[in-house]
Amino acid sequence: MKIGITLGLKSNTESIWTNGIKQNVLMLVDLLKRSKKDYEICILNIFDIDFTEKPYYLKDIDVFYVKDKFMEMDLIISMGGQILDSDLKKFRESGDKKVVSYKCGNNYVLSMEEILFGESKNGGEFEQEIDELWYVPQQYEVNNGYYKTLHRTNALMVPFLWNQKFLHEKTVEIESGFRKGLYKKGWQYDNTKEKKIIGIMEPNLNIVKFCLIPTMVVEECYRDEIGKKYIDKLRITNANKLKDNKLFMAEMKAVGINCGIQYEHCHNRSYFNCDKQYLPISELESKHTVSIPFHEKLTKEEIQKVIIYATKFSKL
Repeated sequence: MKIGITLGLKSNTESIWTNGIKQNVLMLVDLLKRSKKDYEICILNIFDIDFTEKPYYLKDIDVFYVKDKFMEMDLIISMGGQILDSDLKKFRESGDKKVVSYKCGNNYVLSMEEILFGESKNGGEFEQEIDELWYVPQQYEVNNGYYKTLHRTNALMVPFLWNQKFLHEKTVEIESGFRKGLYKKGWQYDNTKEKKIIGIMEPNLNIVKFCLIPTMVVEECYRDEIGKKYIDKLRITNANKLKDNKLFMAEMKAVGINCGIQYEHCHNRSYFNCDKQYLPISELESKHTVSIPFHEKLTKEEIQKVIIYATKFSKL
Protein backbone atom coordinates (compact mmCIF):
# COMPACT_ATOMS: atom_id res chain seq x y z
CA MET A 1 0.00 0.00 0.00
CA LYS A 2 1.24 3.48 -0.91
CA ILE A 3 0.55 6.07 1.79
CA GLY A 4 1.09 9.80 1.31
CA ILE A 5 1.05 12.14 4.31
CA THR A 6 0.73 15.87 3.67
CA LEU A 7 3.13 18.51 4.95
CA GLY A 8 3.41 22.25 4.39
CA LEU A 9 7.11 23.12 4.17
CA LYS A 10 7.69 26.49 2.47
CA SER A 11 11.47 26.08 2.33
CA ASN A 12 13.94 23.19 2.34
CA THR A 13 15.82 24.97 5.14
CA GLU A 14 12.84 25.21 7.48
CA SER A 15 13.63 24.27 11.08
CA ILE A 16 11.97 21.31 12.76
CA TRP A 17 11.07 23.67 15.63
CA THR A 18 9.01 26.29 13.78
CA ASN A 19 5.78 24.46 14.65
CA GLY A 20 4.57 21.21 16.15
CA ILE A 21 2.85 19.68 13.12
CA LYS A 22 6.15 18.71 11.49
CA GLN A 23 6.98 16.45 14.41
CA ASN A 24 3.43 15.07 14.45
CA VAL A 25 3.83 14.09 10.78
CA LEU A 26 7.30 12.62 11.27
CA MET A 27 6.16 10.55 14.28
CA LEU A 28 3.39 9.06 12.14
CA VAL A 29 5.82 8.34 9.30
CA ASP A 30 8.15 6.61 11.74
CA LEU A 31 5.31 4.52 13.18
CA LEU A 32 4.09 3.37 9.77
CA LYS A 33 7.61 2.54 8.61
CA ARG A 34 7.95 0.20 11.59
CA SER A 35 4.92 -1.81 10.48
CA LYS A 36 5.46 -5.38 9.29
CA LYS A 37 3.11 -4.71 6.37
CA ASP A 38 5.86 -2.90 4.43
CA TYR A 39 3.91 0.23 3.57
CA GLU A 40 5.43 2.58 1.02
CA ILE A 41 5.45 5.90 2.86
CA CYS A 42 6.10 9.31 1.40
CA ILE A 43 5.44 12.94 2.27
CA LEU A 44 3.31 15.04 -0.07
CA ASN A 45 4.35 18.65 0.33
CA ILE A 46 1.67 21.16 -0.59
CA PHE A 47 4.23 23.76 -1.72
CA ASP A 48 6.33 23.20 -4.84
CA ILE A 49 9.89 23.67 -3.59
CA ASP A 50 13.23 22.13 -4.53
CA PHE A 51 14.01 19.10 -2.37
CA THR A 52 17.30 18.26 -4.09
CA GLU A 53 18.80 19.10 -0.70
CA LYS A 54 16.44 18.09 2.05
CA PRO A 55 16.51 19.18 5.71
CA TYR A 56 18.19 16.61 7.95
CA TYR A 57 14.92 15.40 9.45
CA LEU A 58 13.67 14.31 6.00
CA LYS A 59 16.87 12.66 4.76
CA ASP A 60 15.45 9.11 4.99
CA ILE A 61 11.97 9.98 3.69
CA ASP A 62 10.73 10.36 0.11
CA VAL A 63 9.27 13.85 -0.38
CA PHE A 64 7.24 14.97 -3.43
CA TYR A 65 5.18 17.93 -4.51
CA VAL A 66 1.59 16.87 -3.87
CA LYS A 67 0.35 17.63 -7.42
CA ASP A 68 3.00 15.32 -8.88
CA LYS A 69 2.25 12.21 -6.82
CA PHE A 70 -1.09 12.26 -5.01
CA MET A 71 -2.91 10.23 -7.68
CA GLU A 72 -0.40 7.37 -7.24
CA MET A 73 -1.32 6.85 -3.58
CA ASP A 74 -3.70 4.27 -2.15
CA LEU A 75 -4.26 6.26 1.04
CA ILE A 76 -3.78 9.98 1.65
CA ILE A 77 -3.52 11.24 5.21
CA SER A 78 -4.22 14.96 5.17
CA MET A 79 -2.27 16.14 8.21
CA GLY A 80 0.34 18.85 7.76
CA GLY A 81 -1.26 20.60 4.80
CA GLN A 82 -4.65 20.63 3.11
CA ILE A 83 -5.38 19.34 -0.39
CA LEU A 84 -8.18 20.92 -2.41
CA ASP A 85 -11.47 19.04 -2.25
CA SER A 86 -11.60 19.01 -6.06
CA ASP A 87 -8.32 17.05 -6.10
CA LEU A 88 -9.48 14.70 -3.33
CA LYS A 89 -12.72 14.04 -5.21
CA LYS A 90 -10.74 13.13 -8.33
CA PHE A 91 -8.48 10.89 -6.23
CA ARG A 92 -11.34 9.03 -4.52
CA GLU A 93 -13.21 8.46 -7.77
CA SER A 94 -10.15 6.92 -9.45
CA GLY A 95 -10.45 3.55 -7.68
CA ASP A 96 -10.46 1.93 -4.28
CA LYS A 97 -8.69 4.82 -2.59
CA LYS A 98 -9.20 6.43 0.80
CA VAL A 99 -8.60 9.80 2.44
CA VAL A 100 -8.14 10.36 6.16
CA SER A 101 -8.02 13.82 7.72
CA TYR A 102 -5.75 13.79 10.80
CA LYS A 103 -6.28 16.70 13.20
CA CYS A 104 -3.75 17.63 15.89
CA GLY A 105 -4.91 21.15 16.80
CA ASN A 106 -7.96 22.69 18.42
CA ASN A 107 -9.74 23.41 15.16
CA TYR A 108 -12.99 24.62 16.71
CA VAL A 109 -11.29 27.34 18.76
CA LEU A 110 -8.96 28.36 15.92
CA SER A 111 -11.84 28.63 13.45
CA MET A 112 -14.03 30.61 15.85
CA GLU A 113 -11.18 33.01 16.61
CA GLU A 114 -10.66 33.60 12.89
CA ILE A 115 -14.39 34.11 12.27
CA LEU A 116 -14.95 36.45 15.22
CA PHE A 117 -11.66 38.34 15.41
CA GLY A 118 -9.76 37.70 12.17
CA GLU A 119 -10.14 39.33 8.80
CA SER A 120 -10.64 36.06 6.87
CA LYS A 121 -9.58 37.73 3.61
CA ASN A 122 -8.21 34.54 2.11
CA GLY A 123 -11.35 32.48 2.61
CA GLY A 124 -10.73 28.74 2.64
CA GLU A 125 -12.63 25.49 2.64
CA PHE A 126 -13.34 22.67 5.08
CA GLU A 127 -12.56 19.19 3.79
CA GLN A 128 -15.61 17.21 2.71
CA GLU A 129 -14.00 14.60 0.46
CA ILE A 130 -12.69 12.38 3.29
CA ASP A 131 -13.55 8.86 4.41
CA GLU A 132 -12.67 9.26 8.05
CA LEU A 133 -11.30 11.85 10.48
CA TRP A 134 -8.76 11.13 13.22
CA TYR A 135 -7.94 13.47 16.08
CA VAL A 136 -5.61 13.43 19.08
CA PRO A 137 -7.13 12.70 22.54
CA GLN A 138 -6.86 16.22 23.97
CA GLN A 139 -9.32 17.46 21.33
CA TYR A 140 -12.19 15.12 22.27
CA GLU A 141 -14.14 17.39 24.61
CA VAL A 142 -14.25 20.45 22.35
CA ASN A 143 -13.96 19.02 18.84
CA ASN A 144 -15.55 15.57 18.60
CA GLY A 145 -19.06 16.74 17.70
CA TYR A 146 -17.70 19.69 15.72
CA TYR A 147 -15.68 17.36 13.49
CA LYS A 148 -18.54 14.95 12.88
CA THR A 149 -21.00 17.66 11.87
CA LEU A 150 -18.64 19.87 9.89
CA HIS A 151 -16.92 17.11 7.90
CA ARG A 152 -19.94 14.79 7.57
CA THR A 153 -17.96 11.69 8.53
CA ASN A 154 -16.97 9.49 11.43
CA ALA A 155 -14.49 11.15 13.81
CA LEU A 156 -12.19 8.80 15.74
CA MET A 157 -9.89 9.60 18.63
CA VAL A 158 -6.44 8.07 18.06
CA PRO A 159 -3.42 7.80 20.40
CA PHE A 160 -1.05 10.74 20.59
CA LEU A 161 2.28 9.87 18.97
CA TRP A 162 5.52 11.20 20.41
CA ASN A 163 9.18 10.31 20.43
CA GLN A 164 12.04 12.06 22.20
CA LYS A 165 14.24 11.79 19.11
CA PHE A 166 14.36 15.47 18.11
CA LEU A 167 14.51 16.74 21.69
CA HIS A 168 17.37 14.37 22.37
CA GLU A 169 19.22 15.49 19.23
CA LYS A 170 18.88 19.14 20.25
CA THR A 171 20.05 18.40 23.78
CA VAL A 172 23.16 16.66 22.45
CA GLU A 173 23.81 19.62 20.12
CA ILE A 174 23.54 22.13 22.97
CA GLU A 175 25.78 20.04 25.23
CA SER A 176 28.33 19.88 22.44
CA GLY A 177 28.12 23.65 22.04
CA PHE A 178 28.99 24.16 25.69
CA ARG A 179 31.97 21.83 25.39
CA LYS A 180 33.22 23.78 22.36
CA GLY A 181 32.86 27.08 24.18
CA LEU A 182 30.08 28.42 21.97
CA TYR A 183 28.02 29.47 24.98
CA LYS A 184 28.94 31.39 28.09
CA LYS A 185 30.16 29.34 31.04
CA GLY A 186 27.75 29.03 33.91
CA TRP A 187 24.63 29.09 31.72
CA GLN A 188 24.45 25.36 31.22
CA TYR A 189 21.53 23.64 32.89
CA ASP A 190 22.51 22.33 36.31
CA ASN A 191 20.32 19.43 37.40
CA THR A 192 22.03 19.28 40.78
CA LYS A 193 20.45 22.50 42.06
CA GLU A 194 17.65 21.93 44.54
CA LYS A 195 15.65 24.97 43.41
CA LYS A 196 14.48 24.87 39.82
CA ILE A 197 13.79 27.54 37.22
CA ILE A 198 10.50 26.81 35.46
CA GLY A 199 10.09 27.97 31.86
CA ILE A 200 6.77 28.32 30.02
CA MET A 201 7.37 28.21 26.27
CA GLU A 202 3.91 28.96 24.92
CA PRO A 203 3.90 31.16 21.80
CA ASN A 204 1.04 33.30 23.24
CA LEU A 205 -0.68 33.44 19.86
CA ASN A 206 -4.25 32.52 20.79
CA ILE A 207 -6.34 31.32 23.71
CA VAL A 208 -5.18 27.70 23.48
CA LYS A 209 -1.51 28.60 23.14
CA PHE A 210 -1.35 31.00 26.04
CA CYS A 211 0.76 31.01 29.19
CA LEU A 212 -1.91 31.91 31.76
CA ILE A 213 -3.01 28.41 32.80
CA PRO A 214 0.52 26.96 33.26
CA THR A 215 1.44 30.17 35.10
CA MET A 216 -1.40 29.60 37.54
CA VAL A 217 -0.36 25.96 37.95
CA VAL A 218 3.10 27.15 39.00
CA GLU A 219 1.54 29.74 41.31
CA GLU A 220 -0.64 27.11 43.02
CA CYS A 221 2.43 24.95 43.52
CA TYR A 222 4.47 27.87 44.86
CA ARG A 223 1.83 28.66 47.49
CA ASP A 224 2.55 25.30 49.08
CA GLU A 225 5.66 24.63 51.15
CA ILE A 226 6.99 22.15 48.59
CA GLY A 227 6.77 24.80 45.87
CA LYS A 228 8.59 27.37 47.96
CA LYS A 229 11.29 24.83 48.64
CA TYR A 230 11.88 23.71 45.06
CA ILE A 231 10.88 26.63 42.77
CA ASP A 232 13.47 29.35 42.21
CA LYS A 233 11.72 31.45 39.58
CA LEU A 234 9.33 31.32 36.65
CA ARG A 235 10.25 32.51 33.17
CA ILE A 236 7.70 33.08 30.40
CA THR A 237 8.96 33.15 26.82
CA ASN A 238 7.37 34.99 23.88
CA ALA A 239 5.83 37.44 26.34
CA ASN A 240 7.17 40.79 25.18
CA LYS A 241 3.72 42.02 24.15
CA LEU A 242 2.16 40.73 27.37
CA LYS A 243 4.20 43.00 29.63
CA ASP A 244 2.37 46.01 28.12
CA ASN A 245 -1.05 44.44 28.51
CA LYS A 246 -2.72 45.96 31.59
CA LEU A 247 -5.23 43.13 32.03
CA PHE A 248 -2.54 40.45 31.89
CA MET A 249 -0.36 42.33 34.36
CA ALA A 250 -3.37 42.80 36.65
CA GLU A 251 -4.09 39.08 36.62
CA MET A 252 -0.47 38.35 37.47
CA LYS A 253 -0.58 40.82 40.34
CA ALA A 254 -3.84 39.30 41.62
CA VAL A 255 -2.17 35.94 42.11
CA GLY A 256 0.87 37.49 43.75
CA ILE A 257 3.21 37.49 40.76
CA ASN A 258 5.15 40.72 40.33
CA CYS A 259 6.20 41.07 36.70
CA GLY A 260 8.95 43.35 35.50
CA ILE A 261 11.67 43.66 32.90
CA GLN A 262 15.01 42.14 33.75
CA TYR A 263 17.98 43.55 31.88
CA GLU A 264 19.87 40.42 31.02
CA HIS A 265 21.92 40.01 27.86
CA CYS A 266 20.98 36.99 25.78
CA HIS A 267 23.25 36.90 22.73
CA ASN A 268 25.00 33.77 24.01
CA ARG A 269 21.86 31.93 25.03
CA SER A 270 21.98 28.38 23.76
CA TYR A 271 18.53 28.57 22.23
CA PHE A 272 19.70 31.26 19.77
CA ASN A 273 22.30 28.85 18.34
CA CYS A 274 24.72 31.75 17.89
CA ASP A 275 28.44 31.38 17.46
CA LYS A 276 30.49 32.61 20.38
CA GLN A 277 30.19 36.37 20.54
CA TYR A 278 31.66 39.06 22.76
CA LEU A 279 29.40 42.08 23.23
CA PRO A 280 31.07 43.93 26.10
CA ILE A 281 28.50 46.71 26.56
CA SER A 282 25.57 44.28 26.74
CA GLU A 283 27.43 42.06 29.20
CA LEU A 284 28.47 45.04 31.35
CA GLU A 285 24.94 46.45 31.50
CA SER A 286 23.57 43.00 32.29
CA LYS A 287 25.76 42.83 35.39
CA HIS A 288 25.12 46.37 36.61
CA THR A 289 21.56 47.30 35.59
CA VAL A 290 18.60 46.60 37.86
CA SER A 291 14.95 47.64 37.89
CA ILE A 292 13.87 49.91 40.76
CA PRO A 293 10.42 51.28 41.63
CA PHE A 294 10.07 54.68 39.96
CA HIS A 295 6.72 55.86 38.66
CA GLU A 296 4.19 58.69 38.95
CA LYS A 297 2.38 57.17 41.92
CA LEU A 298 5.37 57.17 44.24
CA THR A 299 5.23 59.71 47.04
CA LYS A 300 8.19 62.02 47.74
CA GLU A 301 8.96 59.96 50.84
CA GLU A 302 8.98 56.73 48.81
CA ILE A 303 11.20 58.28 46.14
CA GLN A 304 13.63 59.46 48.81
CA LYS A 305 13.65 55.97 50.32
CA VAL A 306 14.50 54.45 46.90
CA ILE A 307 17.33 56.96 46.43
CA ILE A 308 18.77 56.30 49.87
CA TYR A 309 18.77 52.54 49.54
CA ALA A 310 19.87 52.52 45.89
CA THR A 311 22.80 54.74 46.80
CA LYS A 312 23.59 52.62 49.81
CA PHE A 313 23.57 49.30 47.92
CA SER A 314 25.47 50.73 44.94
CA LYS A 315 28.50 51.05 47.21
CA LEU A 316 28.50 47.37 48.18
